[in-house]
Amino acid sequence: EIQYKQLFQTWKTSPLAYEARMMAGRAAVRWAKWDNAIEHFISLTSDTNCPTELQMQALFARGGALMLSVTASTNKLEKWDEARQVFLAVTKLYPNNELTAAAWGEIGNCALQMAATDPTYYNTASNAYQKAIMFPGASGAVRSQARVGLAIVFEKQAALTSGAAATDLLKQGLELYRDVYLGKPEADGFWRRKAGLEAARLSELLNEWPQALELYRDMLRQKLLP
Repeated sequence: EIQYKQLFQTWKTSPLAYEARMMAGRAAVRWAKWDNAIEHFISLTSDTNCPTELQMQALFARGGALMLSVTASTNKLEKWDEARQVFLAVTKLYPNNELTAAAWGEIGNCALQMAATDPTYYNTASNAYQKAIMFPGASGAVRSQARVGLAIVFEKQAALTSGAAATDLLKQGLELYRDVYLGKPEADGFWRRKAGLEAARLSELLNEWPQALELYRDMLRQKLLP
């Protein structure tokens, strides 16, 4: 971070100055200096001469830094909401950029955390994940993460109800996990493994033992389990 700061402070008019400030922010994130990182990112987003693409990346990175800073915050709910608002700004300022799909996913993640205190945020999370899934041009990784997030929302909502309604929510979650595991959309090994394990766990919870066993066997065949 110090070296990047030296670059953009010494050569302020250099084309690399903005890139250096972005890298200083990322470096600050890596060593958990959240305030430093956020200051760098805000500097970029508030500078009208900063290239648009870099402004967008800085705004998204600011939201990420706020999410990471929650552990050090005395008011976690406020910090999650601040991050959510930053990602909402990404969706409004850059509605057609594929980074907006990832921003909707992060909005869902923030709302999911906030729902632990206020369950009404489960609906906010659900809507955000749906937008990430349906966003044109969203990557397979973004869609997979959003599907997993939406499945978690259904599980959390199921825990707040009972009977047929709870079972229906769990089955919806199970279907989402299975979609990711089966490659709908195409997912990398991390999301496939996570979705497969969660699908097997939910199958057990629903007493669908043959389906759970088949999932574990298939994951072993594909070397997704040790």
